[in-house]
Amino acid sequence: MDAWDILRGFPTITAAQFYDALSYYYDHKDEIEEFIEANERAYDDLLTEADEVKAENQTVLEKLLL
Repeated sequence: MDAWDILRGFPTITAAQFYDALSYYYDHKDEIEEFIEANERAYDDLLTEADEVKAENQTVLEKLLL
């Protein structure tokens, strides 16, 4: 896949905007990757918390139904 293939998928941006975005990414790659990783960790933490709450709620529900 080349740049023109990608651009066809985003008809509202110009080639200049696409290359500006690539340039920005490569100039700030470490910062962007750290941001993505932090968000992935936060997402995983939320999933873990949701599973814990679900388990607690299941326990409460079981006690109520006894």
